[in-house]
Amino acid sequence: MLAFWHAFAPSPLLFSIGFFHIYWYGFFIAVAFCVVYFGWKKTMMKLGKNVLRFDSLCFWIVIGGMIGARLYHVVNEYSWYSTRLFEIVAIWHGGLAIHGALIGGLIAGVIVCKKNNLAVSFVFASLVPWLAIGQAIGRWGNYFNQELYGQPSQLPWAIFIDSAHRMQGFEHSAYYHPVFFYESLLLLILGYVLLKRVVRLKDAMPASDVIVYYFLVTGMIRAVMELLRIDAVPLVIGIRLPLFVSISVVIVCVVVLFLKRSKRVVEYIRALLAP
Repeated sequence: MLAFWHAFAPSPLLFSIGFFHIYWYGFFIAVAFCVVYFGWKKTMMKLGKNVLRFDSLCFWIVIGGMIGARLYHVVNEYSWYSTRLFEIVAIWHGGLAIHGALIGGLIAGVIVCKKNNLAVSFVFASLVPWLAIGQAIGRWGNYFNQELYGQPSQLPWAIFIDSAHRMQGFEHSAYYHPVFFYESLLLLILGYVLLKRVVRLKDAMPASDVIVYYFLVTGMIRAVMELLRIDAVPLVIGIRLPLFVSISVVIVCVVVLFLKRSKRVVEYIRALLAP
């Protein structure tokens, strides 16, 4: 298996029928969407929540997430897209940034929840485990596009990248860290752990904590992955933009958790001291 992985050069095209083309990237995005949609809906029903507005909520979160993911990616790669304007809408060629997806989906979801009087924290707490699993599935589209790989490597599980997809300055290196795989595996584990917590929300951590832990761990995962990546991205105070955003998210989450824990400790002490 490792020998095949080490030598296989994936193609972005899944199959063609005449002028109709299906790409692996789009296929994995579609599979990820179906898994998230049906898994999230099942979780909501299992927790006894009304799912009458679920389809509308899901639709707008997806739209917001897709727009945010694409805009973030285009801004990240503006120097390339500025001379290829048509490629901005060609999402089937790849290019959806998770930071942008989270921002866009979160904004859209909060608006819809507020409009329909839905509990924002509970809605997103039931979503984020499946979102992590969906991200894990979607990352395989990056593999077939030969993108999201790391530094050159001679490890047995290093992936082959053909010369057309190698970064400038690395033309003579054929094998690289499969960053997409590392991230996919870690996200899958995160999704499983969070899902176990969500189905026991009544006697486990608060819904808001599930959301914070999702952002905390995904931020940590992405920060580590950014240390392995070699693609050119904008810099902020000398730090890669995605790494800067990830570190910022982690810091915010740690502060939020600290404040929440401090408040609970104070409330607990007050309860003990109450007459």
